[in-house]
This record gives sequence, C-alpha cells and structure tokens, in this order.
Amino acid sequence: MGTSALEKRFAKLEVLKKVVAENKMKLANLATLEMGKPILQTMLEVDKSITHIDYYIKNSFKFMKDEELKLASGNPGLITHQPLGTILGKLKT
Repeated sequence: MGTSALEKRFAKLEVLKKVVAENKMKLANLATLEMGKPILQTMLEVDKSITHIDYYIKNSFKFMKDEELKLASGNPGLITHQPLGTILGKLKT
C-alpha cells in the first residue's frame, strides 16, 4: 500500500516536531535574545509550538475528510477539502 501525499507531509511534521524538541533551549535562547522575553516564557512558547504541530499531525486527517450532506433541494452534496500546501500560522501568545 502506497503512502499518500498527506501521510508524507505528516512524516515531515514529525521530523519538525523532533527537531524543535531537540533544540528547545537553543530556540528559546534565540527568542529571548531577539524579543527580550524572559527565558521561561520563550521555553513555554517552544512547548506550545510542539503542541500545535502534534495537534495538526493527530487531527488533519479528520479535518480533510469529505463531508456528505443533503442540500435544501434534497439532492446529495459533498464538501471536499484539498490541501493547498504550506500556510504560515501565527500563534497568539
């Protein structure tokens, strides 16, 4: 059985999550240096980023699933989602 394009993307997200986790202190120190935030706050922000990556890995198949519905006319309808590629997400802290 082949690997879908979505599964390949999730594999890359798993790698990203691992790299971010392995470099937590380096990333937190960089954020502290660049933004002047306390190190504890930037460490928590890195943790939050890891949590968000994990959330999308676990839930994206559900988000992308086709949804069948009945139209007002009584005819069947279908909502289908097609990924466009990478989209920048800005997290509010």
